[in-house]
Amino acid sequence: MLRCIVGDRPKKWDHVLAQAEFAYDESPNRSTLKSPFQILYNMHLRGICELRDLQKIEIRSVNGEDFAIAMSELHEQVKKILQDTRNNYKQQENVHRKEVKFEVGGVVLAHLRKERFPRENITN
Repeated sequence: MLRCIVGDRPKKWDHVLAQAEFAYDESPNRSTLKSPFQILYNMHLRGICELRDLQKIEIRSVNGEDFAIAMSELHEQVKKILQDTRNNYKQQENVHRKEVKFEVGGVVLAHLRKERFPRENITN
């Protein structure tokens, strides 16, 4: 992905890292439909399009308990969505699987990779 961002200047990757991070943090996840920043802070990132005259912004204070409750509810929502998504994936994958039972004394074919049995150094 970084290659398509830096283009023909691969040694200048550090110049676009902030933009790549911003894009990732603001991209919604396909399971939760929320961005990582939104899950952590319950708000969208403030980008260039939100630059405003600071003198015209009203000053607001958020009640800490209300914020904590809202964050807790958001995290529970995301947790439930991820669990449901995981269960759906599991159900879809298990459709193609079949349960196999082996009996004692039965013949089975086992494929053992060479990495499981490293060669021992034989000294003469």
